[in-house]
Amino acid sequence: MDWRERAAEGLPAPRGDEPTSLRQDILDELADHLDCALKRELTKNITPDEAVENVKRRFGDPRDLARRLWLDATKDTIMSKRLTLVAMGLMFVMCLLLGWMAWTSQRASQEAAESIRKTNSEFLEKFTTLLARPTPGAAAERLPVRFHLFHYDGHNSPAQGFEAAFYPQGAGGTLNALKRTSDARGDLDFGKLPPGAYFLDLTAPWHETTRIPLDVTPGFPISSPIACPAEDWRRVEVSFEFPGLPSLTDRDALIICRIAAQRTRQIKPGGFAWFHGDFGAQPTEESDVVIDPKGRVVYCAKALATYPQQSPLWANLTLNNGRQGGGAPFQMLALTERFAWLADGLKQPHPADFVECRYSLKWIAVVLAPDIRRMAGQVSEQAGPHTLLTWEAGKTPFVCGNEQDGVMEAPAVDPVVGRKNVWKVHVMPSLAQRVERMLLASASRISEPANDAESTEATAGAEWLKALGIESAVAERTPDGLTGLRLKVKSNDSLALQAGLQTGDLLLGINGWNVNDDRELGWVSKRRPRINQPKNTEPGHGGFPIAPPVDPRQQDSLVTLVRRASDVFLFGVGLTDSPKLDPSKSTGGGGFPAGRFRQRVPVSDP
Repeated sequence: MDWRERAAEGLPAPRGDEPTSLRQDILDELADHLDCALKRELTKNITPDEAVENVKRRFGDPRDLARRLWLDATKDTIMSKRLTLVAMGLMFVMCLLLGWMAWTSQRASQEAAESIRKTNSEFLEKFTTLLARPTPGAAAERLPVRFHLFHYDGHNSPAQGFEAAFYPQGAGGTLNALKRTSDARGDLDFGKLPPGAYFLDLTAPWHETTRIPLDVTPGFPISSPIACPAEDWRRVEVSFEFPGLPSLTDRDALIICRIAAQRTRQIKPGGFAWFHGDFGAQPTEESDVVIDPKGRVVYCAKALATYPQQSPLWANLTLNNGRQGGGAPFQMLALTERFAWLADGLKQPHPADFVECRYSLKWIAVVLAPDIRRMAGQVSEQAGPHTLLTWEAGKTPFVCGNEQDGVMEAPAVDPVVGRKNVWKVHVMPSLAQRVERMLLASASRISEPANDAESTEATAGAEWLKALGIESAVAERTPDGLTGLRLKVKSNDSLALQAGLQTGDLLLGINGWNVNDDRELGWVSKRRPRINQPKNTEPGHGGFPIAPPVDPRQQDSLVTLVRRASDVFLFGVGLTDSPKLDPSKSTGGGGFPAGRFRQRVPVSDP
């Protein structure tokens, strides 16, 4: 059978880009394969027609095979031409789109240019009309400038006696200022002035001022009414309360408050702002108010104080804590020179001067005043020396804080005339504890020898001291004025010796009270001493101390305040192991005799 003729019927029409030998190669290859298949079929003892049918059934129609082989050989060329045509079509469309955009942009530019030309033409026409007007004479260039001042008091009464300055804006304008004073009708007449930008400064008889900018324009003469205040700021009474602040009634202390006053007001809604002070000054005026322990304002004047904690003019005063020689800071000191303004102010009265405006509190400071009074040449209201613990002369203990520190809450106050205005400054516990800590150093010394601890029985009781292992305790007043008991400790294993007390120590106080049990010493003198803790040597702990931080044997101990040489120490003396003390006779569960060294509620650690 002639397979080539049969297969050629399935080939498509010739293409100009196909190879010349492609069709013949396909037919030869296909005929060769089909002939081989036919010969294999004839070996099966079947008729030639059956063999041909078997070959077609196995490979398919020769026409379909030829067409498939032709397509496989030419598909790359066909697809390449088709993609080229598609790309050319897209390029054509893009060219049309770009051409349309360019045409649209050109049209918009032409319309904008036409609009600009039209606007310029109208402006030029109007400007030409203005230039065509005749030039006014010298007398017509000046315009009358007059003002009418009235009190905004409901009656619009004339504001007489207000000083006014009218001058050109710009550098050096005040050198040529025209000055007037409003007459009985409240009028100000500055005559005729050339056009320009000016300032009008008005000053009330009580030195309240305002500044008004204005323009003198041809064709618009100035004759304006101006609302003015009818009176100065009205005085009000303001008192202070400090909830949460420890009592200072028996301390030589002062409270310094930095307050800010909003000294600006509008006389008429939408009117000009009037304020006290020089022109260009800040609308807020700051003042220093100083209050004594009785709540009286002893000083009120323009702000001169410097924030006490501002470096580098302050330092910590530390207290050695038990046998460790701790160094825990309990108070801050500032150079007394920083309060020279207050020392000068205490020499003459500075009464409170509050007016009907808004006040806000910037910061407060509690200071111990003995050294400030010394600088002012005054004698403290407290009798005798004023401190149990001394510090270097020329320094003043202080505690300070502000709202940003989170140590106080003081909402702004708007005092009202004829009303009792109380400004409450809520002191947070953190600031109160710092003040309590400072008061340890401010406990007044006992000034009269009759009040000294004269004997062991007159102070803590001989039996109590013997139970602690103290052989003797002799009353003594040191050259710098401290009153206490000079101790002699037994050399055996006594409670006092175990706690760290030594012979020669001066016992100043127990559980926060002095040896006469009539004056509280403060927060730090009640604090339980820390102990040297063992190190944890187990892997992974890094050798850090093992909790708890306080010796459990001293939870019920007495806390003694002792001076040794020039240092001050706290010692916890355990009592629960002593068979000589009867806890049932104690007042506070601490093992000390009834009526002596009272147990107080301790202030928590900060």
